[in-house]
Amino acid sequence: MRYLDPGGSLALLKLFRPFPLLGQNSKYLNKGIAKLSADHEISYARFVSNVSVDRSVAISSNVTKVPPSKQVSESNLKSRNKTLSDTKGKKEKTKRLMGLRLLDLVKFGTLDIEMARVVKAKTVVAYVNMKRVSEKGESRLLPPSSYHKLKSPQVLETVTVLALILESVNHTGKLRKVEEASFRRLSSFLSFQQEQKDYFALKEGNSSTQAGIETERSFIYQALKANGYDMNDLRTWIDCLRAKTFRDAKNIFERSSHTDRWPEFLALFTVRRRILSRLEAHEALRLFQHTLPAIDKNWQFALFIETLRIVHQWHIEFVPTLCQFFLRHSDVSLKTSYYYNQMMWLVSKFGTRWSQDDSLILAESLQLIAADMSKANIPIDTKGYLAIAYITGAGPASDRARTVLDVIKRHEYDYSREELMAQKVWAEMMKTKLNSGKKHSQELEYENNNDEYESNDYNDDYEQSPNKNERKENKNLSASNNSNTAIGLFPYIHGVYAMEILLAQDTYEALQLFDNIPPNDRIAMIWGLLMTKLRELGDMNSEAFEILWNRIRTENVSLTPFLIQRICECLKDTDGAFKILNEVMASSPKAANSLLRSGTVASFLSVRKFEDLNKVRYFLSNFQRRSFEIYDELLAGEAMYDKEKFWDTYTLFRNDGYDPKVSTLTSLCRAAADVTITWGELFAVQRAVVEFKTWVRGAASDGSDKGDVLKLYPTAELFHRYIIMIGRANYDQELVEVLPWMERIQFKPNKICLCALITYSPNGKHLFAHGQKVGGEWPTQYEVDQYAHYSKLK
Repeated sequence: MRYLDPGGSLALLKLFRPFPLLGQNSKYLNKGIAKLSADHEISYARFVSNVSVDRSVAISSNVTKVPPSKQVSESNLKSRNKTLSDTKGKKEKTKRLMGLRLLDLVKFGTLDIEMARVVKAKTVVAYVNMKRVSEKGESRLLPPSSYHKLKSPQVLETVTVLALILESVNHTGKLRKVEEASFRRLSSFLSFQQEQKDYFALKEGNSSTQAGIETERSFIYQALKANGYDMNDLRTWIDCLRAKTFRDAKNIFERSSHTDRWPEFLALFTVRRRILSRLEAHEALRLFQHTLPAIDKNWQFALFIETLRIVHQWHIEFVPTLCQFFLRHSDVSLKTSYYYNQMMWLVSKFGTRWSQDDSLILAESLQLIAADMSKANIPIDTKGYLAIAYITGAGPASDRARTVLDVIKRHEYDYSREELMAQKVWAEMMKTKLNSGKKHSQELEYENNNDEYESNDYNDDYEQSPNKNERKENKNLSASNNSNTAIGLFPYIHGVYAMEILLAQDTYEALQLFDNIPPNDRIAMIWGLLMTKLRELGDMNSEAFEILWNRIRTENVSLTPFLIQRICECLKDTDGAFKILNEVMASSPKAANSLLRSGTVASFLSVRKFEDLNKVRYFLSNFQRRSFEIYDELLAGEAMYDKEKFWDTYTLFRNDGYDPKVSTLTSLCRAAADVTITWGELFAVQRAVVEFKTWVRGAASDGSDKGDVLKLYPTAELFHRYIIMIGRANYDQELVEVLPWMERIQFKPNKICLCALITYSPNGKHLFAHGQKVGGEWPTQYEVDQYAHYSKLK
């Protein structure tokens, strides 16, 4: 199969640091982190867990059991009942500990936990040092890892979180007096003292002492033993959680664990980490293949979703492989209409702009899923057909998309259970809206109702979260209550509207289709797709944006992450962009959080003149963990307006652990095309040629690296920039090697690449004559002359 690269697809920003642009809304950026109260004390809320755990030994050492007696007097009976009541109370307190999860452990860094607080039901949030957050920008929190249909989190996850909290309790001496007093009250409330004593005795291996014998009654010890693990495994898991990168976590587990079986919660936690390179993405795919067959069926689809997110971003050519592996090795209970159609929807990533080559790869993936559905006699529903229409709607295949859309509109196939439920829920929502008279209140719940899962940016583009009532009525339809695997109203209710707009042939048709949509159905995603379409048609100018923006504000449209990203894409083409951006952030605190997490701010920072470089550099300086997207924008700007500083920025980019993408190498070739520039002791083109061959497939003359998945598959634009760079430097030998290089990786050059080769190559005349004999896509003499004239002006 032909290897392709996603090219300019944006990686999601996982870390952020508040900066002055956000003003008063910066406080919302640390949602999920414990906040200090006015008197600088921590207020801890009690939590309740519905998990029933049978524990035979009470935690607290002051609880005693009454021995059975054959003859029980009335006074002894009262005494015994009172003792049993006290013991029951202690057990109830112990049950609450079973609700601990990896909900908000810090994603990067060393998990610098100073204290813990208990909030909401079944939720433990790790309190993070606010100073560390402000200094390092490490305020990104993980979504819950235990989102499956079981009521309780996995016991191994509970044990790990409890161990982390107990270790943080052990360091209360480092806290300020006010915080220490509050934390001691928390410790007392949770009866941590005995469990903490047992834990550290186990950790130090004091099993031979009398105290060690008591520790064998510890909940941690019993839970690990019951699942076939010991304290060494627990230490390994903690080290994995504290690892700074995906590779560090994976290496720690493989090096330290005595088994190659990953606990489900740890595997899912690890694949949710920020991926920094194609190598890490490849290792994440291998982890998925290794872990999927062995884990519980309730975790399999969640693991597939997270791995698909990574593959979409870094190795889109492996999406068919990923889908095929999941279809072969997933549990038979997942081979249902819901999961099949949901897979098709997720693979399409509806609303994302794919290149034609990427669309062909995703179409192959959809074909694999559809073939498996056919074997199992499972029909495709509206969600699946929409995914097919969206992927086939790119370029010349738009007629096929219209054909599929007609099939959906005629709806001669049976309604699926999910579609019927979606229509029922939407009808109830509209009825409630009419009765309440509140504008778009349901839309807010429909699109952003689950704050617990808000941090998962991957879902924002995939589908809108379902209504809470829908989740309550359909727990049996999904492996979890998470928005990833919930039914999702959008494809069933608004999918046809969205697809019609995307297939519009001109601006007038797109606007007319939008105006024909009932006002209640003009949700945020429809608005976002309209903006995308108008921008593709070249009609999203300042005046058009102002009109749409005023209507969005007038109609109180919910500012979802998807809509905000589309707004910021349009802002790149308008004046007064910062004013609009500030208004978006001020009107929606959640929007500010989403903007920084999703990379939208970076995509907004386009450099159109030299002065814009300072703006981008300011943003870059405000991120301790600087994002790839901001780096990419800065490098693109410096390639145009400040070539001398390009290599210094590129060196920082590489030192921060990022691998270049196609867009990065394109900027590199553009900057080095100026043959007078030197970077250090070498000419810019000398460094650029070495770097280009390091990261692009097929550079080796023997073709040994043509299938290297860790290297990039070039685009026509990238090759064009490379040819210009070496042509202006008179690197004749490098120019001669370009066509064989293209043949090795089965790359078909376009006319612009061929014009560049003919113009700059010393054998240009012979190459042109050869092209005239071959025919086909080779340029004419007029096109070559026109290109040569244009290239001299650049």
